[in-house]
Amino acid sequence: MDNEQTTAPGRTARQKILIVDDLEANLVTLEQVLKSIDAEVIRAQNGQEALTAVLEHDFALVILDVQMPGMDGYELAGYLGGDPKTMVIPIIFVTATHPDESHMFRGYEAGAIDFMIKPYSPRILMSKVGNLLEMDRNRKEIKHHRDHLERLVAERTAELSAATNELSRFSWLLEKEAGTTERTATSEYDDITELNHDGVILNAVGKETLSSMATDVMDLLDTSLAVHEKNGAYALAFFKSSWCRELNNAARARCGTEDNRAALTCGKWLCHDSSWSTSKAAMDADAPVDRQCSGGLRIHAVPVHSGKEIIGAVNFGYGTPPEDAGALARLAETYQIEPETTRGMAEAYKPRPPFIIEAAKRRLNSIARLIGEIVERKRIEEILHAHNQELERFNNMAVGRELRMIELKNEINALCRELGQKEPYSSLNATKKEPL
Repeated sequence: MDNEQTTAPGRTARQKILIVDDLEANLVTLEQVLKSIDAEVIRAQNGQEALTAVLEHDFALVILDVQMPGMDGYELAGYLGGDPKTMVIPIIFVTATHPDESHMFRGYEAGAIDFMIKPYSPRILMSKVGNLLEMDRNRKEIKHHRDHLERLVAERTAELSAATNELSRFSWLLEKEAGTTERTATSEYDDITELNHDGVILNAVGKETLSSMATDVMDLLDTSLAVHEKNGAYALAFFKSSWCRELNNAARARCGTEDNRAALTCGKWLCHDSSWSTSKAAMDADAPVDRQCSGGLRIHAVPVHSGKEIIGAVNFGYGTPPEDAGALARLAETYQIEPETTRGMAEAYKPRPPFIIEAAKRRLNSIARLIGEIVERKRIEEILHAHNQELERFNNMAVGRELRMIELKNEINALCRELGQKEPYSSLNATKKEPL
C-alpha cells in the first residue's frame, strides 16, 4: 500500500475507494452511485485483484461483494484485517440476500463496518460512504498531527540528549569550589623567573599581580600560561593541570642540568621551546598566533604592547589531551615517562567546550592589554618622577643664586656707607635704586 500522500500540511491527498464485485454490471452501478463523491474509485473483479490493489494504493474505504467465486468477500476481508497496514480500512459488505446472524457475525469479525442489502438505496449508501470518508479524513488528520508531534518529541529529545552530553563535558564548572584554584605552579626546579633581572613586564607588574591574572584564565582552562619578556625571559610560568605540569617537569628533567639558564638552551625542554616559539611568532607578526604544542595540546599567544612598542607576549595551552593509544605512547616515549602515566593524566583532564576556550582567549587579550597599560603607566610615572627631580634641582639652583645676589647687594651697600657714598641698592629689598 502506498504511503499516505499530503498536498499541504494537515491536508491529505484525494481519497480512494475500492469497489470489489465479480459482476461488471454491479461495478458500473456502484461507479454511477459514487460519481458525485470527491474520491477516486478503483475497481476489482475478484479477491486477487483486490489484494493487488491494496498493495498499490491507500484506500479510505472498501465496498465489497460477499458472494464471489474463488475468494469470497469474507475471506478477502479476513486477509485485509490480518495486515496491520490494511486492518484500519473500513469495509461495507454488499449482499443479495439478507444475512443471518452467523453471516453478520462472520462479517463483523472480519472487519465489516456495515451491510447493504441489494437492491440498496443509493442515498443511504452515499450517506454511509460520506460518513466513512469523513472518518478517514479525521483519522489521517489525527495521524498527521501525531506524527508531527512524535517528530517534534524526537527532535527535542535529540537536542536534550546533545545538551546533556555537552553539559557533561564541562561539569567541572559545577564541581569547582571557590578559592580552590592554585595561585602558583608546582615544579621540580627553581623558579625560572629568577633569571629575569631587568624584565620590563616583571618589574612593572610584579609576580603576584601576574599570578592573579593567570588564575583568572586558569579558572576556565586548568592548563598552562606563560608571560614572556621581549627577550624571551619569563615574567611568569604557570602550570595548572597535571598534564601540563608533569610533561613540563619531564621535559625539564631531560636537560640533565640543575642550571635553568643552561636548560633553556639545551633543546630538550620541549614545553619551553613550544611556549617561547609561539610567543615570539606572535611578537614577530604583531598578531595572535595559534600553534600545536609538543605536548599534544595547542598554544595561543598574543603580543603585549606598551604604547606602540611590543614588550613581550602572553600565551596559554588549551585543548584536550590525545585519546588515541598510539599518540599517548609516542608522547610517553618523547617525554620519557610511563605510558600508563600519560593515559591516566589524559583521562583526568575534563574537556572544555569551544565557547569556554573562546572566552579564555578573550580574557587573554584583556590580560595582554592590562599588562601593557600597567607597564606604560609605570614608564610614564618614572619619566614624571625624573622630570620632577630635575625641576627641583634647577629650582634649588635658582633660589640659591637669588639669595647670593641679595647678599652681594647688601655687602655693596655696607661698603658704600663706610666710604660715605650713597647706597646703590635699597637696603630693604636689595634692589637697585632708580634715579629721581
